[in-house]
Amino acid sequence: MITHLFGDAYSPFFVGLLADLTYDTDTHYDEFKGLQVGVLTCPIVCILGAAAFLACALNYNSDRKKCNELIEQSAKVLRGDYSQPTEHKNDSSVGTVINRT
Repeated sequence: MITHLFGDAYSPFFVGLLADLTYDTDTHYDEFKGLQVGVLTCPIVCILGAAAFLACALNYNSDRKKCNELIEQSAKVLRGDYSQPTEHKNDSSVGTVINRT
């Protein structure tokens, strides 16, 4: 619902603005070409969004692992435990169990 609110509400304005900026004469052909350019930019924006999603998806696991390590290090500092970090056999777990021994 939120994606439709952000995308559907503003996209007609931007398509029309791009169409008006592209061709400024008053012939029907130029209005058509302006709208054509405005509408054909939508797939380009979708491709850019898909590329950004792919980049995020490829980095998600490594970023999650770094975040879990930072959380574990912060917990050790708060406890005053400065021993060697513990190894976790299951990298696919969502949370990290902190060893308090």
